Amino acid sequence: MRRSKSQIKLGILLIEDDAKLRQSVSRLLRHRGLKVSIARSGAQGLDLLKKSAFNVVLCDLNIKDI
Repeated sequence: MRRSKSQIKLGILLIEDDAKLRQSVSRLLRHRGLKVSIARSGAQGLDLLKKSAFNVVLCDLNIKDI
């Protein structure tokens, strides 16, 4: 059975080292019905990118390890 476009959840990778911001953004995205994977560091984010495909990557521009 094929899913309609409205049933397909976008896969989002959130790379953020600030815990409060990470929690707020992920909660907001999930509330909107999106599937969110979280990385707490740039290295962890790159690791997740090697293992899975994402539609969108949201990354802290000032993250220290990438």
